Amino acid sequence: MDGIYSPDELDLAKSARTVWSEEHTLVWAAYQVERWTQRLAEERGDDPPPRDEVLANVRNALAHLDEAEFESGHAVPGYSGNRSLRKLPGGRLSLSTGRNLAFGLIDPGELERRALGVVAAIENELMEQAADWWAEMSSGR
Repeated sequence: MDGIYSPDELDLAKSARTVWSEEHTLVWAAYQVERWTQRLAEERGDDPPPRDEVLANVRNALAHLDEAEFESGHAVPGYSGNRSLRKLPGGRLSLSTGRNLAFGLIDPGELERRALGVVAAIENELMEQAADWWAEMSSGR
């Protein structure tokens, strides 16, 4: 079978670890974007946007994964009583990869759209400030 590549178990395990790490990083980064967006709104005296409770609970469950029990490819609260795991839909966190949802709960595309929305809003605000500054400088004030 010349020219046909088939990954072996080590290749598959490495790919799974890479995807899992990327999902973990995505959840952590999205959670931080959400927190900073809330803080910016609070600093400005605006109403903060609503929290994504599933995102927060997935992030917290990952932060305390060492306290979880494991069964059938899922982290479950077990005796430790991991509150974040208990709050997740189904009370468990999928640890398998290769689906359209990170950890079986988070849509990466939706997180990307939200993050890009935050970035676009800030860029628009900065451009408006720059235009105002330029108009003020051009008018000689």
